[in-house]
Amino acid sequence: MNQQVALYNFQSVFVGTRLVQPRTILETGVAHGYSSYTFLSAMARNGTDGRLYSSDFPYFRLEDPERYVGCVVPEPLRAGWHLLTKGDRANLAEILPACGPIALFHYDSDKSYEGRTYGWRTVAPHLTADAVVVFDDIDDNTWFRDWVVGEGLAHRVFERGGKYVGLVGL
Repeated sequence: MNQQVALYNFQSVFVGTRLVQPRTILETGVAHGYSSYTFLSAMARNGTDGRLYSSDFPYFRLEDPERYVGCVVPEPLRAGWHLLTKGDRANLAEILPACGPIALFHYDSDKSYEGRTYGWRTVAPHLTADAVVVFDDIDDNTWFRDWVVGEGLAHRVFERGGKYVGLVGL
């Protein structure tokens, strides 16, 4: 991701989090933690004791890959952060019973059609009625389009630098 695209995406995440003021956020896909850092910064700015639950699976081709997951998140922001690194299937089974209603769901992990379907079906029952849902990299396949059209959902698609993000609920 180039720096311009990254900055645009993180500014949008920050503004969205400030606007929605969620008490519980769930994100799948952490990598270095830029979105995690942004969510946590916005929640700190909101002045709430919100919680961020993050699911990731480290990039196994690196030596000691866990050390890179969320590495950009500074220690002062980590108090409200619950990071699990066993992959979505294991992590969501642990997170969902513990986190309470989710007001903001950011999906950025398994980009396959099956992965997105699993993520959505697993998380959807735990969302608040007015939850905001964000899917990154929707240009990888037709899942987001099929979902919003099939469900008749109002949505927005944002493009920057050839990358697309889909948003529902704001």
